[in-house]
Amino acid sequence: MVVKNGLACGIMLALVGCATKPVSNEQATPVPEKQIISTALLEKRDGTGEVIIKRDSGFFGSACFS
Repeated sequence: MVVKNGLACGIMLALVGCATKPVSNEQATPVPEKQIISTALLEKRDGTGEVIIKRDSGFFGSACFS
């Protein structure tokens, strides 16, 4: 039982230590051009909106390339 509790605490501490942090729009890194499927989607048009997608900083957020 003590080993299970110790293991559970260790896993929780590891996960908390790898937590991500929100990134402001100004601090966000732009998407590389090779990852943009169609540049036509970047053009502003009447009747459309804007979607902002960014990844968090930290260990888990750094592994996201999609």
